[in-house]
Amino acid sequence: MPRGISNAVTQLLKRRGGAAMVLLLDLSLYDGSNFYWSNYAGSYPARITAGNQNYSPWIKSAGPFRITRTLTTDAGDIVCQNLSGNTVERDVSKLLRDHEFEGALAILRFYYSEAEASLFELHGKLSEPNPKETEFKFRILDLFDTSGIACPQYYYQSSCLWRYKSAQCASAGSATSCPKDYASCIHATRNAGERFSGIVTPPPQNMTNFTGLPGLGGGGLDGLCFTPDTMVKVKRVDGRFGCAMRVRFDEVLDTDLVLTLQGWLPIALLRKHWYSGPLHIMPAGWGVTAKHEILHDAKWPRAAELWKDTRHYEGFLFTLEVKTREPHADKYSPTTSHSFTLGDGTVAHNNLPSEK
Repeated sequence: MPRGISNAVTQLLKRRGGAAMVLLLDLSLYDGSNFYWSNYAGSYPARITAGNQNYSPWIKSAGPFRITRTLTTDAGDIVCQNLSGNTVERDVSKLLRDHEFEGALAILRFYYSEAEASLFELHGKLSEPNPKETEFKFRILDLFDTSGIACPQYYYQSSCLWRYKSAQCASAGSATSCPKDYASCIHATRNAGERFSGIVTPPPQNMTNFTGLPGLGGGGLDGLCFTPDTMVKVKRVDGRFGCAMRVRFDEVLDTDLVLTLQGWLPIALLRKHWYSGPLHIMPAGWGVTAKHEILHDAKWPRAAELWKDTRHYEGFLFTLEVKTREPHADKYSPTTSHSFTLGDGTVAHNNLPSEK
């Protein structure tokens, strides 16, 4: 689509001596942290937040940029110096090495201070971090870029997707048709419950009365579970790099890493249970069962001791087991790896047995 240039910039470009242009990069991480970088230090008007911000001189170059009519494949490269110096710079450098900037909201501008306007502006997200000894290289992708979106193979719905008596259904029952609901699927005239592809709502009675997995311990459901909307900090590994993000508990993958008190560790087991009863409400509005232990002032009190408000809940609850070799006897240390971090920074205990 056409992209116009403001009159102020047009007049500035007509001048014989030209005009000085600066690169401005506004970044916003998933945890709300904002960073402002430029190729020349100074105070410039920000785009992510209101007012002027101090921009650090960490950008070495930007471009080339590929611009398309549809915006869906707009992209370009940004090169930053490998930071090492005062405490603030070392902290940012560590975030870069840990790939915390992967997926960050980014606004890049070619800005003219005299005109107080931009010649070019790209809104996108950071991707493909490439750390080297003296510099970091990012790729900024447009927000409209759909190439990285993974579409589900099937829809989530209560009815079965399979054609009755097809290879996927595999029913050999006497019934001549199927209304595609779970009750009909498990009926003796069809007997294909193990192939049912829909969501079972409500779950069968044996799941409703579920109290734990044999041999795993950890207290069963009580004290171990969070509502599906609870956000969890994960690092989704793709090749050499991991993308740090916050996802709903019901969207956590068994290949994700979770942030423990000793860094990122793999998941040993994801658990999902049906539950009906009271939940305690966390500050972010998520629900947790009463006996789940939460890190607070270097101790592990139960959720019921921290949050008094409750509500009745009926549905699935989620928890996970962290894969760690830390001795089980150290599980209540304030730095234990038997833990995982929620989206608001709350650290929850992983009171399942560690890997032997």
